[in-house]
Amino acid sequence: MTYTDLKGLAVSTTSSDALAAYERGVDLFLRWRSGTLEALETAAQCDPHFALAPCTRAYIAWRMGRVDLATAAAHRAVALADEVHHERERLHVRAVDAMQRGEQATAYDLLEEITAQYPTDRLAVRILGLNCVTQGNYRGGIDIARRSLEADPGDPQFQTMLGFFCS
Repeated sequence: MTYTDLKGLAVSTTSSDALAAYERGVDLFLRWRSGTLEALETAAQCDPHFALAPCTRAYIAWRMGRVDLATAAAHRAVALADEVHHERERLHVRAVDAMQRGEQATAYDLLEEITAQYPTDRLAVRILGLNCVTQGNYRGGIDIARRSLEADPGDPQFQTMLGFFCS
């Protein structure tokens, strides 16, 4: 059975428990709530071959300044690269690999590719949007938010993101 995330994007897990824990982790991150890393670790425990779980854990740990957790999660994700069945997830693995090697520009180029091809990828959109904030690239943030809203007009994250960049 093939699973999809809340936005209908294919994911490489065969575990409904792993997918539920992953979605919980992403939701907690998007709402700036605690428990994010724990939920993603649960997802990885439910399906040790689900590469998107450690990818997401790596992104979030980096944002939190937890290089130790980020590096471990990135290594785990890269080790699972052969288990990935979908291009979007392969791009995430490559982006996390670039981040852990200190190649930030490459990582963000890959995230831009993800958001261009998959504008409803909530995680990529948020991480790239946060990068736009840190660089003062509000035009870039507006473009990402608008593209995502075109694909999913009712999504509160994309609406909030556009509101932030336009204010």
